[in-house]
This record gives sequence, structure tokens and C-alpha cells, in this order.
Amino acid sequence: MAITNSDVKLFESQRLTDEEDGGGRVTGNEVIDGNVNNLFQDISRIDRTIGDVALRKAFIGISTDNNDIYLGSHLILTEPPKDKNVSVLLFNTDSQTDERLDARDRIESYVVPGIKASWELVGDQLEGQRAIVGYQREEWAVPEIGEVYKLTTPDGLTSQFIRITAVDHSVVTFTYHNGTEYVDFNRRKVEMEISAPLITTCNYSAPSKGVLL
Repeated sequence: MAITNSDVKLFESQRLTDEEDGGGRVTGNEVIDGNVNNLFQDISRIDRTIGDVALRKAFIGISTDNNDIYLGSHLILTEPPKDKNVSVLLFNTDSQTDERLDARDRIESYVVPGIKASWELVGDQLEGQRAIVGYQREEWAVPEIGEVYKLTTPDGLTSQFIRITAVDHSVVTFTYHNGTEYVDFNRRKVEMEISAPLITTCNYSAPSKGVLL
């Protein structure tokens, strides 16, 4: 007897939770196709409003009475979620025992700090807000949707990675005092929506013609 498609099963891990120890080893509990909430819980109104990341670990295995040779497998996502506000990422950690904390670190490790951005934050950026405001020279490249940046508080104690989801920009006139007189200068103001709320409040200085720009 050959191994058929129906013999290929998806099995639960030990803990289907979003606690740090979620995941673990494989169990004998099959994830039944078509059952609602077979891996993930319903999306709450709060999560739909402010966003959330849910991670689940599952295993592919063979459930058959014969001992035919299994020649290998692959797993792909062929359709996007029906909910346009939901996105899905599928990846393999090559571990039989790792947990949610390990998986989270693996996801976050794809970005590392690089060169300084071509724009600077300006004014107060408040904890929980989903948009940030910066400024830059007119000739510099405007931030693009999908780009990831590392924001660091002026004291250097707190930082987070953010992804740009929308961009609006315009050239505006700023004014600063150079010690003897007020000076006007033009810079591009960049308003950016971000994928996750700010985790802390940051107070940045007003634009200055001689700082960075």
C-alpha cells in the first residue's frame, strides 16, 4: 500500500498558547481540518483594534499502518486569509523542542540595526500612537511602505523596531533661533503610519538647520 494524501497529518504541539513556553514537543493529537479554532483562538475586538501576534507550533507526520518509505514533504500557503486585516507567516525552526520565546526571537532576528535613517523624529511621540512624524532634506529619499526602522529614545535606554505601513509628506517651513535672530528654512515633513504602537513616550527636539540636516 502506498502512502496517500490522507495519511499525511498535522499534529498539535504540547501547548497551543501564546505564553512564552507555548509549543514544545509533538503530541498525538491531530489538528482536524476545517474545525474552527483548531489552532488559533478567535480574534478579540481589542486585538483587532491595537494589533496582536499569535504563534502556534504544529508538526507534519504520517499516520498509516504500512511501512512504505516516505520520500519527503513540503508545506506551503496557497491562499491568503479571508480577513484582509490578518497576515500569516509560516516558517520552520528545525527544532523538535523549542517554544514560543525561541520562535519569537527567530522572527525578530531578521532585522539588525544598520545605517542612520535619512529622516529624524520631531516633537513628542506618545506611547501607544500608531503614527510618527519626522523631517528630512527635500532631496533625500522619502521612507517607503514596508521599510523597517529601529527607534531609540533620546536617552538610549529603550528601542523598538517599527514597520512603515503608510506615508504622507509635504515641504513645510520651520523656524529656529540661532542666538541672534530667527531663521526660516524648508524641510520635508514626513508622517508615517506604523505597524505596531509605540511602547514608550519619546520627546524629540524641534528641527534645527544645523543638526543632522
